Amino acid sequence: LLPQSIGPFHSSSQRRAMAAIIRRARLTCVRERASLGVLEALGCTQRALCLPDMAFGAQVDAAEAARALLERVGALHQDASFRVGMSLLNWGDQYPQFQGQNTYENAILACIDAITAQGGQVVLFAQCCGPSAAEDDRRTGARIHAQVADPRRVHVVMEEVAPDVLQAAYARMDYFIGTRMHAVILALNAGTPALAIGYLHKTRGVLEELGMREHCLDISTITSEQLLAAFEQLRRDAKRDPAAPY
Repeated sequence: LLPQSIGPFHSSSQRRAMAAIIRRARLTCVRERASLGVLEALGCTQRALCLPDMAFGAQVDAAEAARALLERVGALHQDASFRVGMSLLNWGDQYPQFQGQNTYENAILACIDAITAQGGQVVLFAQCCGPSAAEDDRRTGARIHAQVADPRRVHVVMEEVAPDVLQAAYARMDYFIGTRMHAVILALNAGTPALAIGYLHKTRGVLEELGMREHCLDISTITSEQLLAAFEQLRRDAKRDPAAPY
């Protein structure tokens, strides 16, 4: 089993099924230590390794395609003091137990409005486009765009974009705020300072492996004030040490 996260489980039958699968695997690779802890609880750590998510090895040769994409959405035809890429998701529809979707979206809106008020520009990317409507990030991006204070400075990517083009587009951003974990990984690959909003233990665990725990917020407890403060801290850290892997 290639590097992945294990859990969370919501029933004993799920735990038994996972344990049965892992015991039949020659090797199970997990991408963070929290999943190793889950395997330990299942009694399945005999043939397990902690290895990086495979997206960290993504190769990119798509600079021209990324430039064309950003031109199509109008992101390159506007002066901006800085550019911020974002990936959003509708966790409330994907995970019915989550009751904080409105609070999360309000925090995103406040952050976007603060960015554009400073002359910044925001590009809302869709890291996932399905297969279900709940998993289509474009719907969340469009909903957010309809509510921002300065829509001229906020651009929504409504196309389905290949991962290599996304990574190259993230490279053209000055900062990145990602709720999709792989969007954050691709931004980091591109050398763009990134702030994560985690919705499962996988995001927190991966950033802890990178020594970036302070740049990961929890979608369940996020507030507008917390997100704004974390983003400003990211900017200060990036200016202080531009070579650091944020």
